[in-house]
Amino acid sequence: MESSKIANIRLMKQPNVGANNDDQRSAWPVGTRNPRALLAVSNQGNRLRLKEQFQPAYEIIDPHSAQYEALRFDIAIVDVTGLKRWHTSIQEAKFRDEPTFLPVILILSAVELKQRLHYLWDLVDEFIVTPIDRLELSERVGMLMRARHLALTQQEQLAFLVTHDRITKLPNKQKLAERLTETINDASVLKQTVRLVVIKLDLRKVLDSLGHQALDEIAVVFSDRLQTLMDSRYFTARLTTDTWSVTPPPEQSLEALMDFCQRVQSLTQKHLIVLGEKIHIELSVAVGAYPDDASDASHLMDCAINALGIGGGGYPIFYSRTLQHDALRFIRTEARLRGAVGKNQFELWYQPKVDLKALSVTNVEALVRWRLPGGALVPPGEFLSVAEATGLIVDVDRWVLDQACADIKAWRADGVGIQCVAINITPADLKQDDFVDGICRKLAEFGLPPEALELELTESMFMECEASNLDKLNQLRALGIEIAIDDFGTGYSSLSYLHKLPVSVLKIDQSFVRDILTDDNSAAITKTVIWLAKNFNLRIVAEGVETEEQAEYLRENEVDVAQGYFYARPMPESQLREWLINWKP
Repeated sequence: MESSKIANIRLMKQPNVGANNDDQRSAWPVGTRNPRALLAVSNQGNRLRLKEQFQPAYEIIDPHSAQYEALRFDIAIVDVTGLKRWHTSIQEAKFRDEPTFLPVILILSAVELKQRLHYLWDLVDEFIVTPIDRLELSERVGMLMRARHLALTQQEQLAFLVTHDRITKLPNKQKLAERLTETINDASVLKQTVRLVVIKLDLRKVLDSLGHQALDEIAVVFSDRLQTLMDSRYFTARLTTDTWSVTPPPEQSLEALMDFCQRVQSLTQKHLIVLGEKIHIELSVAVGAYPDDASDASHLMDCAINALGIGGGGYPIFYSRTLQHDALRFIRTEARLRGAVGKNQFELWYQPKVDLKALSVTNVEALVRWRLPGGALVPPGEFLSVAEATGLIVDVDRWVLDQACADIKAWRADGVGIQCVAINITPADLKQDDFVDGICRKLAEFGLPPEALELELTESMFMECEASNLDKLNQLRALGIEIAIDDFGTGYSSLSYLHKLPVSVLKIDQSFVRDILTDDNSAAITKTVIWLAKNFNLRIVAEGVETEEQAEYLRENEVDVAQGYFYARPMPESQLREWLINWKP
């Protein structure tokens, strides 16, 4: 009834009561968002008094506002008319929060208290009769908010216990299934591969000798070690007493996955101290993959776990026979690579670079080759990715630098005419603390000027380069060493960024050169790169030149240097000498 509207809520100011807004939310945890209070009070004056009392400690939600939506709230302060009007919305909110307590406090007059309002009581948790004062209302609201906070805390704790391991606090099998389902759903749209790594510890002897307490200690120590191998892109879970899982990022390559698995297998090489005892534990690693092995999270977990039963042999086991074959090839390649440098199995081949104006050859690019003891050459694509994934590329590239410097010194002494050698470097090389000093020492060792060396980095490397690594390149460029961006046009360089890089050479990627005469887009990109290089005073090298027509097109468009099969394939140093003698423009 309209005559029963609350018109005399008396929010009296009292000494030390309500003066500090922090008092209003003393039951709410510090550092969290402000609690939300829904004011479903029909009388505008009363609403203003309530807002004055509870702001800014509470975020006020006014259902009378034009911007009001069915927002979540932590307490509803209502009068009879407001409760009637917003009964359905409040009921839905309480139902949505079940079983968590969502308090509703009803302000009503003595007259309204005597009316038949029993159908409203199912939503009301506390009521207060007017006239009321600030202290009484604050105490009632504070009591309800303490209950609300306790309920939310218990809800969070219960949800955590249901989805996390009690000992390690890692997500459990249920949480893994949820996360894996989301990852697979995303991967199916992006056409990515999702791999699940399962790790099993052999804890039988530990259980027999030291009991369950030792298992708990091992679980904590191993979980800590495991998480040191990963960043936030990885998802780790504990599935059972002796089994863990890791979901790597879907974009991870097989080579990077193999490197990760090998680092996992090294975790128990160092003993664990459990209950004062030194414990050595064997572990097995298995991998399942979506979509190769399974189409959903449940079956993917089954595949990875079942692969554990195949047997480890010191390397990860893949459920897929194809992936297992690839993994074994990776492991065997890595094993043979580790001894290749010391056994002089590498060779340095060179591809000439032709000056398109002078039609002379004074520069070459150095390309590493691996020859097995039986005489067969391993294709670069077969071993360089393994070398990069395992960090062996640093040793390979140091050998390349040493051999390139030795060769160019010999060429200069013999009057061969090659003045500069380009070598490729990787992110692993740049990260070495002695990267700059090592190159300078090598030049000094062979008595070579800085201009005798050119370092080639891919465009993506520059884009991902840390400031400290850019500083290293700037130091080398300041000394006079040439710096080239390889495969230019395939990455994400911008004009605003390019001028900040210590670059002296742009290499047009062969994918554009191959189609410059038949594809308008490739021709347009090539011309753009040429224009860009000219404006930044950079030399231009075109890779992958295979025909005389391509060479002529590049010459007409003022490209400085070309390399490709039209001139010569990469060749050993002895053949390069012969080629240079017979070279005719």
